[in-house]
Amino acid sequence: MHGCCCKSALLADAERVARRLGLTAMQAVVALQGGEVAIAPKPPLIAEGALGFGPACLKDGEAAIVAAEVCKLVQAAAAKAGVEVAATAEE
Repeated sequence: MHGCCCKSALLADAERVARRLGLTAMQAVVALQGGEVAIAPKPPLIAEGALGFGPACLKDGEAAIVAAEVCKLVQAAAAKAGVEVAATAEE
């Protein structure tokens, strides 16, 4: 039950952020897959309007690359929407 409540809260947060930035999960997926480094989020969450990543297949250093690309995407969407964000990809 605890996991379900946490998932619901995270999805609600993702929807709130998406509305504020004007960026849907599917738009984020398209941008991440078509970027300089192709990144493929986990499909089950996309249908629910959120992004998730499976770290099991990542090699050393790739998590930082994914984080940096997601931060760039969020910062670009925020700038376009006129929203200030403090997204960083620090380890």
